[in-house]
Amino acid sequence: MGVPVVCLIGDRHASRVGASLLAAAGMPQWAVDTHAAFAGRVAELAEDIRSGRFVRSALQQQIKASPLCDAGAFASAFTKAVIKLA
Repeated sequence: MGVPVVCLIGDRHASRVGASLLAAAGMPQWAVDTHAAFAGRVAELAEDIRSGRFVRSALQQQIKASPLCDAGAFASAFTKAVIKLA
């Protein structure tokens, strides 16, 4: 946590998981669909890190506060879904 990760969205489930995780973490802009966009996004993040605009601790807090790390909300939604199917 605290280090940006860019993913290249593909056409299969395994190549789309990263996009799903980034969206839940509040960083959907880090999921891109072309190689050129991937290189551009990585370059932008590298520049932010070099210039000091990127703050690792802020990213950690953002992820911790996101739906990705909200175990209680996930458990509640999952329970409701299972009960609905029963």
